[in-house]
Amino acid sequence: MRLLEQHLPPAEQRAELVALLQSWIDGDDVAEQQETGEYLIRVLDEDRLSSRKLFPPELKGVTW
Repeated sequence: MRLLEQHLPPAEQRAELVALLQSWIDGDDVAEQQETGEYLIRVLDEDRLSSRKLFPPELKGVTW
């Protein structure tokens, strides 16, 4: 537990990050969120050392 606490950002900074993430969750622009999610999935799959995809299309809606 102490090791984790030593490497976490200060509580004030964590609170700011939580507020930012919550603002994204509460945002009304569903299309933008979907577009961003699809972009992230594509980039994560393209930038891998392995040829195995993290997000295979056949598992969309099943595991992610």
